[in-house]
Amino acid sequence: MQCPYAQGKTGRIKRVYPPSAYWEEAKLSYQEDSAAGIPWVCLRRGRKVLDYNTAWRTAVKVAGM
Repeated sequence: MQCPYAQGKTGRIKRVYPPSAYWEEAKLSYQEDSAAGIPWVCLRRGRKVLDYNTAWRTAVKVAGM
């Protein structure tokens, strides 16, 4: 599987090929979550993540940026 990604300042497309082990792990995790009745890909403590901004600001602050 490939994921197109716009590369930096040039804007050209870069093809990214994740290792097959990643896809197997992701598939297993998705199947377990689906079986448990969790329909979301991104969750925190079993609830859907609605906003990443707070976590991003905290990470930037902790990193001293």
